[in-house]
Amino acid sequence: MDHTDTIPHMLHTENAMLVDLILDNIQMNETFSSSRFAFELIIVGGGNPDRLIIIDPKKNLDDEHTPGIFEMIEVRIPSFDKTDEVGNNGAYLQWRPVSYGSAKRDIAGSTEIVQYRPSKVNLDAIENSMLHCYYGGKSKDILIQTLLISIGSKGDGFYKNTHYTTWTFIIGYGTPPDEQFSYLVIMIISIGLGLPLIIMFLAGLYMCIRNMSKRNTDTYLNR
Repeated sequence: MDHTDTIPHMLHTENAMLVDLILDNIQMNETFSSSRFAFELIIVGGGNPDRLIIIDPKKNLDDEHTPGIFEMIEVRIPSFDKTDEVGNNGAYLQWRPVSYGSAKRDIAGSTEIVQYRPSKVNLDAIENSMLHCYYGGKSKDILIQTLLISIGSKGDGFYKNTHYTTWTFIIGYGTPPDEQFSYLVIMIISIGLGLPLIIMFLAGLYMCIRNMSKRNTDTYLNR
């Protein structure tokens, strides 16, 4: 496992692929002066078609690879076996809920990415689609759902403010990777927690030795 070179430095495996969508200087109609962009995904899988896909926002304490962002959004195909939702998943999506407003990709010029509740697809709506041509009559027995992803939040000035927006995500197969603390972060945490304890221990030891020495001196003088 390794992190990608492009911010937000997503963690990926050999069974995953990085998709980096960039909307750069797209000319908008004058009637759309306050516009945002959104993506509607059609998710097809071999999971349980009677259940909605799983959207799992994961919090973490480390923003080493994506400064200022402490959350990971994970989308998984629901399994038929509820006792092992992660282990039995065939495919997943992962992304950080942040979109950058410039090629520099700094947190100061970023905005929010919002996902909405998934919904099941009406099979009549895909009757003449390539999806129906591929699966045919099996379409009713597989999971087909839509997921809406929008870019932008209140106060960001809409797309016209920067004329640049991004959405970076990982699509993979198997068990989704979990972010772990790097050795550098572990060392910093260890120093931050361990150094005060060492100082307190040495200070206490010094006070004990000092009191014992003073007590022995007083005993010697009283003889």
